[in-house]
Amino acid sequence: MISQPTAPFQPISLPEESLPSRLVAIESPDLEALAKRLRTAPNAVVGRIEHHALLLDPRTVQPGEDDTLVASVRQAMQPA
Repeated sequence: MISQPTAPFQPISLPEESLPSRLVAIESPDLEALAKRLRTAPNAVVGRIEHHALLLDPRTVQPGEDDTLVASVRQAMQPA
C-alpha cells in the first residue's frame, strides 16, 4: 500500500497459498473512482474491489504508516 520494497526484495508468487488477514472495507457510490484517487495519491494506496466495497489489507501497512494511510483515504473520499 504505502510501503515500498527495499532493494533485496524479490517478489514471490504463491497462488496456491493464502494468508489469514482482516480487511478494511470501504463503501462508496463510485468505487472505481475512489480506487483511482487512492492509487494516484502522493502516498499511493492500492486495494481491490470485491463484494461492492474497496478492500484494503492492513498487513501491508508498516509500523508508523497508519496516520499516512488514514490521511490518504480521508483525502480520497472528499467530494471533488
